[in-house]
Amino acid sequence: MVTLEFDFDQIEEWGPRLGVALTPHLPPDIEGRIAGASPEHTWDARDLILSLAMSREDLLEAGTEWIRSQHVIAYHGSRLTPSEVGSVKVLGIRTLRMSERAERLRPIFSLHPNWPALESGLAPAIAKMATGEQSTREGQVHLTLSRCGLLHSFNHYLVEGSEFDGHVALMVLGRGGRDFISQHGVATVFRLRVPGDRAMQAMNPFGMFSSEPPNPLNQVIGTWAYWMSRPGFSSASLELDCGLMFWEDLPVEWIVGSESVDDATLRQTYRR
Repeated sequence: MVTLEFDFDQIEEWGPRLGVALTPHLPPDIEGRIAGASPEHTWDARDLILSLAMSREDLLEAGTEWIRSQHVIAYHGSRLTPSEVGSVKVLGIRTLRMSERAERLRPIFSLHPNWPALESGLAPAIAKMATGEQSTREGQVHLTLSRCGLLHSFNHYLVEGSEFDGHVALMVLGRGGRDFISQHGVATVFRLRVPGDRAMQAMNPFGMFSSEPPNPLNQVIGTWAYWMSRPGFSSASLELDCGLMFWEDLPVEWIVGSESVDDATLRQTYRR
């Protein structure tokens, strides 16, 4: 049995399939109406679709079920050593465990020329992170829907590694801390196939509210409608930032691919 996949960056594949699910809840001439309106932005196209729906609730229910009925492709990016990449391929992607980060960061930081004078700051920095704003990331794993977004719009995860590591490097090593840790490891992207119902939960970690379309339907409907009005439009060009949040380790069975990314390519769009 072939299981369908939804990869946001590939609208040429999923756009026609979503249309089959949504058009029964829209006027027969919806394509002409969208093309005639020529929406300027994807959110304009989304609002138009929602306003034309014969039943907004039925439309959103059909779209939500469409996502749940298939696997959702999502991506995880970080800066890892070869042994860490190998570990992920065997054990899956583990949640952030702050208590274990010193063991991972110490060998990297020890290569800093001023490490003997800075070493005493590592434990206090991790302790501060464990009680500060970043403490909310403890026990979590984050994925994103768009590979293109990960590579270009928010690629600091690939240049610097985890956000936690970047903050600790800044606190311990000073202003050049993030640049220093970016010299170690390899930018790595993992591709995952997430069951649709689990993906919906992870994209709406605090619940779904009837007043607004849930993620990613909020973005998907607008992207689909905009694509109808502009043949040749690429959903990858949006570099969508739509995250999936999990509170458990992700099984290795979900990982269906990995790739290393050239630093020179990342540096072209890297911003901090």
